[in-house]
Amino acid sequence: MASHPILTVLEQSQVSPPPATVTNRSLPLTFLDFFWLREPPVHYVFFYEFPLTKTQFVETIVPSLKHSLSITLQHFFPLVGKLVLFPSPKKPEIRYVEGDSVTVTFAECNLDFDDLTGNHQRECDKFYNLIPQLGKPDKTLDHIKIPVFAVQMTFFTNRGFSIGMTNHHTLGDASTRFIFLKAWTSIAKSGNDESFLANGTLPSYERLVENTKLGESYLKFVKYDTITENYELKTLSGPTDKVRATFILTRNVLNQLKKTVLTELPTIAYASSFTVACAYVWNCLATSHDDERQLFGFTIDCRARVDPPVPANYFGNCLSGCYAMEKTAMLTGKEGFVNAAKLLGNSLHNTLTNKKVLEQSQVSPPPATVTDRSLPLTFLDFFWLREPPVHYVFFYEFPLTKTEFVETIVPSLKHSLSITLQHFFPFVGKLVLFPSPKKPEIRYVEGDSITVTFVECNLDFDDLTGNHPRECDKFYNLIPQLGKPDKTLDHIKIPVFAVQMTFFPNRGFSIGMTNHHTLGDASTRFIFLKAWTSIAKSGNDESFLANGTLPSYERLVENTKLGESYLKFVKYDTITENYELKTLSGPTDKVRATFILTRNVLNQLKKTVLTELPTIAYASSFTVACAYVWNCLATSHDDERQLFGFTIDCRARVDPPVPANYFGNCLSGCYAMEKTAMLTGKEGFVNAAKLLGNSLHNTLTNKKGVMLDIETLGELFADGLPTSMVGVAGTPKLKSYDIDFGWGKPKKVETISLDFNGSISMNACRESSDDLEIGVVLPANEMDIFVRTFQDGLQSYI
Repeated sequence: MASHPILTVLEQSQVSPPPATVTNRSLPLTFLDFFWLREPPVHYVFFYEFPLTKTQFVETIVPSLKHSLSITLQHFFPLVGKLVLFPSPKKPEIRYVEGDSVTVTFAECNLDFDDLTGNHQRECDKFYNLIPQLGKPDKTLDHIKIPVFAVQMTFFTNRGFSIGMTNHHTLGDASTRFIFLKAWTSIAKSGNDESFLANGTLPSYERLVENTKLGESYLKFVKYDTITENYELKTLSGPTDKVRATFILTRNVLNQLKKTVLTELPTIAYASSFTVACAYVWNCLATSHDDERQLFGFTIDCRARVDPPVPANYFGNCLSGCYAMEKTAMLTGKEGFVNAAKLLGNSLHNTLTNKKVLEQSQVSPPPATVTDRSLPLTFLDFFWLREPPVHYVFFYEFPLTKTEFVETIVPSLKHSLSITLQHFFPFVGKLVLFPSPKKPEIRYVEGDSITVTFVECNLDFDDLTGNHPRECDKFYNLIPQLGKPDKTLDHIKIPVFAVQMTFFPNRGFSIGMTNHHTLGDASTRFIFLKAWTSIAKSGNDESFLANGTLPSYERLVENTKLGESYLKFVKYDTITENYELKTLSGPTDKVRATFILTRNVLNQLKKTVLTELPTIAYASSFTVACAYVWNCLATSHDDERQLFGFTIDCRARVDPPVPANYFGNCLSGCYAMEKTAMLTGKEGFVNAAKLLGNSLHNTLTNKKGVMLDIETLGELFADGLPTSMVGVAGTPKLKSYDIDFGWGKPKKVETISLDFNGSISMNACRESSDDLEIGVVLPANEMDIFVRTFQDGLQSYI
């Protein structure tokens, strides 16, 4: 290793775009850039191991780099321009004037290439030899002009070279730099910009977003009114006692760290690889400090999150910050790591959702309308004891101001819900779990209430209500949690229902609801919602009592054998010791999308099935739709066993039958399993329809009754367990788009609890109840395959 670094400048060039390719133009800075006006420049170095002689470097690499940079600059004019700062109140801009150029320095250095590119501790000031300076600001009476970009290429004899770059932070963030570098590398490899223009990403210079209030506050923060008097460009210089080192966290280690966090914090909003890595580093850094307060922060790209969203190729800064602060003593050790993950995850969640709670209320039935009472669970409910809660969201397009929302919608919703609850007491009660053998029940005690939360959210209403693939974790902001179980020595009490109404300024609102599955099935929820909407529209329950459907709480059917097997299946004997309520949290790579099968398409699919299987027992719109979705899902899996199942309402099918308004769960299941190879292509679709039709026929005609016992499930798995399972939530028979509180039909209905287990949802469409609306949740890469398969299949099958 050389004891004294020697840097020899071989050439210094001024590189401009090719003549006459860029006219004089300016790019105004926005509030998104103002924050960075006084920040230090950004320095970064890329090392390339590419042994060659000095002659080869000078004669081939140097001219190639200058040529490709010149071509690239014609598409990225701000890099060759100057940041211009004016006396306040005139706003800053980046201005290009023909003839402007970027300083590119080519140098030779005797530093140890292998030392510099290692992961071990290395002296920081060695690297200062490899980065260029931006050049001095040019000050006049009425403005300051500052170069915003410079390049230095440093040659290491017979080892390779580095490319160091420096940019003023107002030029752009990491995304902007990356788009530029991808363009430059494409042009460097081909020698021209033809491939880049055909396949690359041109920057967008449109300024679509403005925020005067934030802009003024940022300019005040950076003291822009005095910037032309005391502007100073910060630089790095040695000697310094600092060293730099690189640390690797493998995917396996990251997963273990996430597991540690999720074990302690199962409901944490974000436990991504990024956040747990940040938390671990913060945890390690804390050990070298005394008991003081530490701040940890990181930025997030906001291109898709500002209102309106800006394109991914937006040129400039588009960042927001996530920050957390804590005493050092609370950051050390394993507990400190978990605490750091919690703080950073919550900060990220709060920044991304920007969800403001307007009001949180406890809504009860009107006084003295409901006495203390209990509803025993039956064997029909036991199966669902450990299942995740059911989450669903109704979106209503109803533009109004925040004042109108708070003063009219909020009180109306609470009033109508209160009246409804007097007729549906289990919704406001608690699920009570006892030590075995005492059976569970839903118990209402006077004073019990439902948590109803009203929030304001900045998410894009139109994006959320589209049919295209949308990030699943955005929807988690719109659903309420049930609240923590209340555990005592002899029982656990669990809230069974919660509501959240989310206001989208001047677009509408959503009503998110969560219920414990033991409260009831889709038919029970539908009866409740029809009652609530009737009361909401009239302001009282007179019309509902005259024309609506009151629930039936009678427990007419019992099956001791099935009850015992279901309780054994859910391990009820240990439920008070280890009960856990599952929750959804991000981040996740899953997306949700909606697919429409029109009546005409469904008829064509049925025709395809009946042509091949003229004696099939069932070929309804529902079964062929299920078969087609199963067929499409199979394409994204290897040759493995897949299980597909759906439930059927058994109110009219149990012995004795129970009334249609029976309150609770009254479902049985139909299941089919097959190897994936037998489910693909047109033949696979027909086979899927056969399997599902036969399963439905066998369930409905079973001499033992329609209720599925655990032994039957065991027989289904006799040939091996499935490696993937698909279920169906909802039913087209219940018209979800008829849930009208007086604001019209919902614009969109989403079943968020699909995210727990990869189920699909199936509803009648908004515009025509003969058409089917299918909700699908998949990892983003699998969704791409599913979309193509869904579209291609319809063209080839019918």
